[in-house]
Amino acid sequence: MIPRLIPTTLLCCLLLLAFPLLAKVEIEGVYFDRQVDTEPRLELQGYGLLRYRLIIKAYVAAYYQSELDAPLTDMNVSRKLEIEYFHAIKAEDFARVTRDGVKQNTDSVTYAAIEENLEEFLALYQSVEPGDRYALTWLPETGISLLLNGESLGSFDNAQLAQALFAIWIGDNPGDRRLKNALLGQS
Repeated sequence: MIPRLIPTTLLCCLLLLAFPLLAKVEIEGVYFDRQVDTEPRLELQGYGLLRYRLIIKAYVAAYYQSELDAPLTDMNVSRKLEIEYFHAIKAEDFARVTRDGVKQNTDSVTYAAIEENLEEFLALYQSVEPGDRYALTWLPETGISLLLNGESLGSFDNAQLAQALFAIWIGDNPGDRRLKNALLGQS
């Protein structure tokens, strides 16, 4: 009787050890949760890799929403974008690329309305090293926040700013269309 219990016990132990991995997705050796336990709970919509000049692996990202397939214009929907970097990037480079991305995804009236908060947001950026992870989170009740490796760098109660920032990745003029499609679960 005991010899039969050993394989069954081993199988149960292996399943218990593997269970946490089932709650995650993996891309390029980086793991992202399938759900984010906020209020409301955020579900993974998609994830992908950004390549710089088609060769260099720059970062991997995962995009979450409280309502899958909700349009970017619906600011009642909670959202989160997590990005893990493969290379060191300077804070001023983040600021420059973010400013350019916002300009590409907003009209002049919207840009003027958010410019002050945008400049304050850009000042939050810190340089990153490989393995560092930024998170951009929009919760309608609390606003848009930026975290680096789980530590809050700041937040703003500005829905237009949030929409403009997310548009850099999933808007009409994203920095990379393949990544946008992957983040929206369309690839």
